Parts: sequence; structure tokens; C-alpha cells
Amino acid sequence: MKKIGMISYYILLILLCLNLLILSILLPLKYTLFNEEYMKQELIRQNYDTKVYEEIKTQMNHYLIQSGLDESVFDNIITEEKIKEDITNNLTSLYENKESHIDTTSITNQLEENIEKYLASQNIEVKDTESLNAFVKQIGSIYDEELNLYGSFPKLQKIMFPLSNVINIIIIINILIILVTLMLIKIILKKKVGSVPFFVTGVLLFLIENYVLNHVDIAHLLIIDKNFSSLLNSFLNQFFTDLTQFSYLFLGIGIGYLLIRMVFKMILQR
Repeated sequence: MKKIGMISYYILLILLCLNLLILSILLPLKYTLFNEEYMKQELIRQNYDTKVYEEIKTQMNHYLIQSGLDESVFDNIITEEKIKEDITNNLTSLYENKESHIDTTSITNQLEENIEKYLASQNIEVKDTESLNAFVKQIGSIYDEELNLYGSFPKLQKIMFPLSNVINIIIIINILIILVTLMLIKIILKKKVGSVPFFVTGVLLFLIENYVLNHVDIAHLLIIDKNFSSLLNSFLNQFFTDLTQFSYLFLGIGIGYLLIRMVFKMILQR
């Protein structure tokens, strides 16, 4: 029976370590990547809407040169306010599982109106309207693609909300398993948890973080486009910072537990 008790004790300690490790990874995810308010603040901090605005303008100017039209045709068709509004709506739809639609009608209508005014002011009669229509459509497409992350946003939308719910469920189950494990060790087996599970969890977190950071060049990751990559880089830096803090926390608990035991032993020996 004693041997079975010891085996059960070590199994429970391993289970405790694994669940502490999982919890330490999922909590930073829950409060960063899967947190709408965090992402909103991150977008503000990185001036994301301004960067997107500048990127759209750059692409539009490229097509403007090819069209031979004057830059005045782009007056008032796109503003940072509209971009910010559309990005906010996209973000809300991403976290609340709502439908998202980027409306480019106002952009294309204003562009058509500007082109008509420009052509009239220059007394230019256009017979090939297909080219102009294609130009207007392309400008609307540039805006839509940039805001929808070149087709990646709908894919993200399909996985973010369900994955967020899964993570919440796993965290709850994880916490329950930790509590039950502690109760089994203390009440049923009548043994001490000790410092080992905390030391091991802290060391594992430290090793995971260092392995990833040494094998993945986070600073130069390029996914979808440079603006999205910048956001991803910021999230990953925050995530690994949180892992470091959890690592230090568990190592601190382990060291603190040992120090307290040493102090009590010294007091008892007097």
C-alpha cells in the first residue's frame, strides 16, 4: 500500500506540474490575443489605422500613375476616420462572432464623381469607359483587401471565437484539476505538495521561452503584410514577457517554500 501511495503521489505531482504549465500558457493568451480591449489598445499604440491609411494611399497612387488621371480624383474618398471605424467593426466582429462587411460603395461613388468633375474641367471626353470602370473597381478592391487582410480576415473570424471559448473551458477545467490534485495530495495521501512542482513548472516555462526565442526570429516575422506582422510581433513579445513572469513566479514560490521550511527547522531545533 505504501508503494502504491508513493506512485500515486508522484503521478499527482506530475499532473500538477502539467496543469500549472498549461495554465501559465493559456492565461497570457486569454488576456492578450483573445482579449478585444487589449487588441484595441494595441492598435492605438501602434497607430495601426494610420499605417493602413498610408499603405492604401501608396497602392492607390501606383494605379493613379498608370491611369494618367490627376491626384485630385482621390480627394475625400478615403479618410483615417473611416479606416478606424472599419477596423473597429472588424475587431468587434472577430471577438463577438458577428458578420463583418467592408462597404466600399461610398469610396467608389465618390471616386466616380471626382473623375467626372476632373474630366469635365479638362474638357476630356472618354470613349473607353471600361478602363475607367476597371480603375474605380481596382481602388475599391485595394481598400477591401487591405482591411480584410488580403482574404485572411474571414478565415481568422471562423477560428477566433470558437477557439476563445475552447480556451476558456480548458482554463476552467485546468483550475479544477489543480484544486482536486492539491486536495488529493493533502487530504487523501496526507503528503506535502513541496516546492518541486513549482520549480519544475518555472524551469519548463523558462526552457520553452528560450527555445522558441532562439529558433524563431520574431522581430522579422512577415505574415500577411508588414502592418499585421508588426501587431503579431508586439503580441508575441507580450506573450513571452508574460511567460517569463510566470516562470519567475513559480521559481519564487519554490524558493520561498524552501526558505520558509529552513527557517521553521532552525526555530524547531533551538
